[in-house]
Amino acid sequence: MPFFALIHSQTASQNASSGVSRHAVKHPRIVAVVFRLLLVFLLVICAVAPVFAQDAHWETLNTRVKNLYTREKYAEALPIAEELLQTAEEAWGPNDYRVAFSLQDLAAIRMEQNDIAGAEALAQRALKILEAANPPDPRKVANALNTLGSVYMKAGKYAEAEALAQRALEIQEKSLPPDDPDLGETLAGLASLYQVQFKYAKYGEMEEYYKRAIAIMEKANGPKDPHLATVLGNFARVYSMSGRNAEAVPLFAREVAIKETILGPDNPHVFLERCLLAAAQSGAKEYAAAEESYKRIVISAQVQERSDRDFQVSGFYDTLSSLQQMQGEDAEAEDSALRAVQVIQDAKGPQDQEIMTPLERLARLYNDEKKYPQAEQTYKRLLVLIEKDEGPKSVRIVMTLDDLIKLSQAQGKPAEAEPYYLRSIEFWDHTPQKDAGIAARQRYAEFLRKLDREPEAIAVDNQIKEIRLQQQIAQMKDEDITNMKWGLVGLESMVLQHGFGADYDQVADSLLDYATILRRKGRTEEAKSVTARAQSMRAHGDYAGPESFAAWLIETADRMNINNPGSVQHERVADSLENAARFLRKVNRPTDAGILEAKAKAMRAEVPAARP
Repeated sequence: MPFFALIHSQTASQNASSGVSRHAVKHPRIVAVVFRLLLVFLLVICAVAPVFAQDAHWETLNTRVKNLYTREKYAEALPIAEELLQTAEEAWGPNDYRVAFSLQDLAAIRMEQNDIAGAEALAQRALKILEAANPPDPRKVANALNTLGSVYMKAGKYAEAEALAQRALEIQEKSLPPDDPDLGETLAGLASLYQVQFKYAKYGEMEEYYKRAIAIMEKANGPKDPHLATVLGNFARVYSMSGRNAEAVPLFAREVAIKETILGPDNPHVFLERCLLAAAQSGAKEYAAAEESYKRIVISAQVQERSDRDFQVSGFYDTLSSLQQMQGEDAEAEDSALRAVQVIQDAKGPQDQEIMTPLERLARLYNDEKKYPQAEQTYKRLLVLIEKDEGPKSVRIVMTLDDLIKLSQAQGKPAEAEPYYLRSIEFWDHTPQKDAGIAARQRYAEFLRKLDREPEAIAVDNQIKEIRLQQQIAQMKDEDITNMKWGLVGLESMVLQHGFGADYDQVADSLLDYATILRRKGRTEEAKSVTARAQSMRAHGDYAGPESFAAWLIETADRMNINNPGSVQHERVADSLENAARFLRKVNRPTDAGILEAKAKAMRAEVPAARP
């Protein structure tokens, strides 16, 4: 019987008793019966009233917990949720469905406080209570499955969470109407599980589930439901990550509007979602809308309790500046870029390393606006900070030097760029990246030629040749040097047939390069002899050193298979030595010629007499 009915019955009994008292003397037996009934009634009232009081108290606590949870005040909600559970257990015993509900509320709060183990134990107990009911209520069991699934999802146990959500969905689709709010919650949860696992094969189901969930929640709870906001945000992320920013924007916008009303405009969660909204608007090329979002973000960022707050605020000003520049709002873009610099400067001083990022953005902005003097001044300031904070080996140094070179050219003052060219060369010379040093010198040589400074440009070209030779030598092995030697023997053998001329001088140049390689490999005496031989060739003179052409040629012959006197090959080698000797005498190298003639004579002496 409802409580209001008991009150009505009590009032009637009181009226009856008043009437009965007037006839008490005439009807003593009736009076006795009435008094007994009245006593029983009062005992019932005394027994039932505390139960209703406990029920009301539990409902009050439950409402308070849910309100605090919705506003993300988990610390305040925790002791009330614990009292809620205690009240249910004392009033209805450990296996009542209200105990299960209280356990789920407490589990949700523990989960948000990252007490995953505690939340899991509570959610598992709730599920056992509801599954053990006779008969079990499908709605309640499905909700308990979802609660435990949420805990598993928070713990990263996605397979377990997905299995529970699938069970809940099967139960609800069989037992609940297609527009039931609990079904909407399950659809949204399952879609988010696919989402966090990047199950792209389930993209179609994910999109369908989110759309169904949103439609159900809107119909059941209205367009300003906090759970709806969360689902809208999750669905928006699906579109945003898929590059469908135009479809993500309205979802993010609705989410932000709902959460802003509940949590306030500067709540950290609202702040994050607004950032995602702005990024989606920018991705959808809705630049004006993105600009307004970033203006609001900058305001909110200034009140966030973060250790990197100033750097974050500066970064948002920087992004805002970029958006304004894209829309041709140069004055606004410059103002935002200056604010980005000023935020760091005011908070940490003009020399703090965090100021470099906004300074670089400001310098680029000045350059794009053709405000070259301001750009140059800003780049110079940036260069000092980079050297101070990142050290002399930072690649950003040469990048900034290149920017300063371009600025000097843009202002028609190319000569002023020379110190930057030289600093770039110096930078790369202190690194192992020799190719970068060569490229820097090539740019410098080109610069010198534009200023009609050809002799200096040639000197730089010679430096480049020297560096390349160093690279070549560093990579050469002993066998490479030997092969080079035999190649020079072949080259000189061919050139001798033509006598003096450019080809002969070219062989001398090659010998000098070879001598340089020997010297840098530590083979000094060989290098001296080869150098002397090259110089005698240039002077068309004789040479009698140990690294003579004749010695090399004989060594080459010895390396060939000539161990069979009398063979055709043996005789051909002797012929070749004699021919080379004749050419050497023509170019005034009798010493080399004599060595070859003696070798050929010795070889022929080894030839057996011809058979008759």
